[in-house]
This record gives sequence, C-alpha cells and structure tokens, in this order.
Amino acid sequence: MTDDERPKVSTVAELFAYVSAAWDTGGKSYCATRTWFGTGLQDAFERLATQERVSEAERPDIVRQMIAAMPACRRCGCVTPRRGNGRRAPARVRSWGRGEGRSMPINVT
Repeated sequence: MTDDERPKVSTVAELFAYVSAAWDTGGKSYCATRTWFGTGLQDAFERLATQERVSEAERPDIVRQMIAAMPACRRCGCVTPRRGNGRRAPARVRSWGRGEGRSMPINVT
C-alpha cells in the first residue's frame, strides 16, 4: 500500500472513526490489542493527541475506547474467561515484536 492509498487522518476523532471501521482480516486468530500496538496506531494516536493537547490523564481511557471499538479478539489468547465474580481475569502480556515488517496503515497529517 502506497502513501497515497492510505487513509489520511489529522485528528483523534478521525483516528477513532478509522479504528472503529477496521475489520478482522481473517486467519486463525485476531487480536485488537496486537493490531493496535503492532501496526503503529498507538504512535499515530500519541502524535495526534499531542498535537490536539489531549492531557496525559485522558489518553489511557481514549486508547481503551479505541481498542474496544475494534473487532473483538478471536482465538488470540489475550482475552481470558471471566472469573466467578464477573470480572475478567488479567490479560496475558506477551511480546509481539512491535513493528516487525509492518507499516502504519494510515497517514497521520
């Protein structure tokens, strides 16, 4: 995909719209968190949030909302069954080799 073919986003709101329109590309498994951090979306968010002067305190909540807006994880292992008290068990933390052969799927302006 060339730079001209990539969607252009220039605000956090446009990034949110792009992320929520993302799709599960198929395969054996899909992980929204891995997609978020592995494709450069987090970096794009940080640049846009800095540009728009979003406070450091608000950023984690916005990131969680964006990841939740992506397609649901499927057979990736990061989502574990709920405990008896109705809360999710902690997600496993894995190394995903950030940026290995992947490029940012959007142009941040």
